[in-house]
Order: sequence, then C-alpha cells, then structure tokens
Amino acid sequence: MLEIVTSFALKYALELAFGTASAAIITWILKKIPTAKARQWIYTVFFKIGVKISAFFAHWKFTKSIWNNSLEPWAIGFVDMIFGAIISGLFDGLRSDNEKETPAK
Repeated sequence: MLEIVTSFALKYALELAFGTASAAIITWILKKIPTAKARQWIYTVFFKIGVKISAFFAHWKFTKSIWNNSLEPWAIGFVDMIFGAIISGLFDGLRSDNEKETPAK
C-alpha cells in the first residue's frame, strides 16, 4: 500500500515540476517575440490590402460614383462589427474562467 501512495506522490510531483518548468520555458520564449514589430508588419500588410481594395472600387465603373460616400462606410462598419464581435467573444471566452473582480469601494 505504501508503494502505491509513494508512486502516486512521485508521479504527481514529477508532473507538477515538469508542468511548471514547461510553463516557465514557454513564457520565456513568448517574451522574446518582438510584438511591436510583428504588429507593425501586420498593420502595414493590411493597410496595403485596404488601399488596393479601396482603389479598385473607387475606379470600377459600377461603384465609382457611390463608393466613397455610400458603400465604403457601410463596408467598414460591417467588417468592424464582424471582427469586433469575433475579438470580443474570443476574449470574453478566454477570460470566462477567471475570477470576477469585485469593484473597489
């Protein structure tokens, strides 16, 4: 019986140690990623994509007269709503298991 308890405790201790060491290593690696540079690169790529889309619709004969005043604001609002809902839902889901903060009095 003592062997079973000992092996369980040893297994649990090794899993805990390995998990903690793994989390520390992964955190260290993630901190080395230059997030500001990555964000700037992603922003630049999508800015150029937006410029090309806007230029296409602003010069296309079917949308030329209504793109800037009607279609573009609607498209921006629609895309903003979709991605805003995706991001907000994702973040709320990620935070769902966190303890609720109590408001300061």
